[in-house]
Amino acid sequence: WLRSPMLWIFLLVNTLLVFGAVSSEQITIGGGVGSVNKNAPFVVQQYYMVMSLICLLMTTAFMTAAANRDFGTGMYQFVFTSPIRKRDYFFGKFFGAASMAAIPMLGVSLGALLGPLMPWAQEGRYGEVVWNGHLQGILSFALPNTFITAVLAYGLAVLFRSNIVSFIGSMLILVFYVISQGYTQDLDKEWLANLLDPFGSQPLSLAAKYLTVSEKNSAPVPLAGDFLINRLTWIGLASLIL
Repeated sequence: WLRSPMLWIFLLVNTLLVFGAVSSEQITIGGGVGSVNKNAPFVVQQYYMVMSLICLLMTTAFMTAAANRDFGTGMYQFVFTSPIRKRDYFFGKFFGAASMAAIPMLGVSLGALLGPLMPWAQEGRYGEVVWNGHLQGILSFALPNTFITAVLAYGLAVLFRSNIVSFIGSMLILVFYVISQGYTQDLDKEWLANLLDPFGSQPLSLAAKYLTVSEKNSAPVPLAGDFLINRLTWIGLASLIL
């Protein structure tokens, strides 16, 4: 997988997207950041959340390739004659592909770190690098959302032995998620809106609702309370599906 051009192309694309959003006023990802620093820990968290959705089809490409390659090339006849247990074959391929699918997400941090260094970047729009913001973005969104997406894509690929079905399923998930955001935002009970969001956008927004600009510039939204419950609930559900 590390020799795959697809892995490094996706990493480059993610880096360039976030790099453009951080270094330029003409490019935005997930809406404007207002008066908050463009490399603030809260903004980095937001970028990780949005890019985990944009990368949904990228993750699907990794997972379907892992699930169907042996069957597409006919290698399964040789693989299944070796002394390998079903769970080792199933989980080994899953975690190998999911680990590789998470690597391009690091392009968010690369882009956020490189953007302020450009000569055209407006100096007053940036603060000091808060490494905890990058770590929280990875722990809150990059790893959980990659895992959730990977489970769904891998499951569809294994059940139907079809790359097309997996991609259609991923596109439908993305469409339904975007549509559902409007309904969850209108819910009177915030805890329910938090719980129904599989990718964590709603919990992040609600946790940051009353934070000041200074607080957003200095520290990320902590992975605690309803935010943590949301992440653990959907990781647990995805684990059961897997």
